[in-house]
Amino acid sequence: MDKEVICNSAMQLRREIKLLKEENERLKSQLLRVEDECTKKSKVLQGMTSQPNNPANRMHKESTLIASLKKKIKEAGNENAILRNEIEQLKRNVKLTRQSEAEAINLMLEKECSRLRSMLDVAIHEKIPEGIGGIEKKLLEEKTNCRELQRAKKKKKKKKKKKK
Repeated sequence: MDKEVICNSAMQLRREIKLLKEENERLKSQLLRVEDECTKKSKVLQGMTSQPNNPANRMHKESTLIASLKKKIKEAGNENAILRNEIEQLKRNVKLTRQSEAEAINLMLEKECSRLRSMLDVAIHEKIPEGIGGIEKKLLEEKTNCRELQRAKKKKKKKKKKKK
């Protein structure tokens, strides 16, 4: 009986080993299928992240784009404020420059008026015995002479145009 029990137990162990080998083969094939599916899915996932139309990738790109645009807007605002300050300073300088220029022109005109008055006084007393009336007559004569010269030039121009 001992031999029989051992034989029975050996046969049972052989069956169990056979079953275990079959199960092992089945599990190996299942593992290979799962690994293939995993590699396929990882490739698909990798392809999706590299595609520009991918929502996840697009959201990441959009968030970085938004951050960079916000940074550029902030920098542009700072630069704008600096330029506005410079413009205000230049406007103040221009106002001061215009004011000082106007004062200089005013001073120059006052000096010129006083110089011309003195010249006029000298001319009235020394050179022209008739006084202001004589000066006015001379000015009118010069104006009429100038007008006559201008008319003569216009006539010459018209004659030249007619010849052409």
